[in-house]
Amino acid sequence: MMENRKAGEKSLRKGDYTKAEESFLAALREAETAHQPNAYTIHQLKTIGVFFFALGRLPEAENYLSRALTQERLLLGAESLEICSSLNLIGLLYHVMQDYSRAESAYREALEIQEKAAFAKVPKANTKIYHMSLHHLAMVYCFQRRIDDALEVCRQASDRIGNITGPGGRNLAIDFQNIAVNCCAEGHETEALETCQWMLDLCFQELQREFLKHVIGEGGLGRIGFKPSHLPSETDALANLYREAWRPAPIYRQDKGSSRSKRAAKESSKPSDLPAEHEDYWRP
Repeated sequence: MMENRKAGEKSLRKGDYTKAEESFLAALREAETAHQPNAYTIHQLKTIGVFFFALGRLPEAENYLSRALTQERLLLGAESLEICSSLNLIGLLYHVMQDYSRAESAYREALEIQEKAAFAKVPKANTKIYHMSLHHLAMVYCFQRRIDDALEVCRQASDRIGNITGPGGRNLAIDFQNIAVNCCAEGHETEALETCQWMLDLCFQELQREFLKHVIGEGGLGRIGFKPSHLPSETDALANLYREAWRPAPIYRQDKGSSRSKRAAKESSKPSDLPAEHEDYWRP
């Protein structure tokens, strides 16, 4: 499985997308021979979904990402914090497909799960995923010209992160959340939409780096790297806020000795189902 996955990543770097697809699908077929659902199959489904997303093959991307989310719910439970990143991912896909209703539903479900869970009591957990949900929900509203709704979501994000990180973190959140909607509030609709698109491009670059180890320059969002001329150079640093938010959920990255890893392994696969080296692969 790991051999096929790494072969896919190598072909992708060479620009051989046909060969990369063959290798990624071969890795998935091998994973699916193990007891289901399991973490490797879910991650491979996401990888293929992101691959098709990057190539602009959006219906195929939706198929694989939906399958991954369904299996993740079965493996982890519908209320698990660890599926929120997947909801953000499929929400981004729906946004690009201009299916704003389903995008909003995905982001709101991610927010609802986190607001009901231990995140509210231990707010440093999954903070970046939570604020990605809020930020992208604001952009969905911005694209629909629902400016008041977008501004309200941004205020919520800024207030919450201020309680967690203090004034410095709050100021960073304000810069990040309001960089586009401030344009809307000032009547600069074109600039606002350009800014939102650039932010989505930044997000999508980090998504590809996480799952594919490579950024595909064409297809998908299709405007990667083109920052609107009205934005100052310091806004480039905003990309850093996306980097950790797309990392695989903790179940895919647990050390062998942790009780969570043992429990997940027991529940999701038999000891002989997957090669031993796959555990090391998921570590940060």
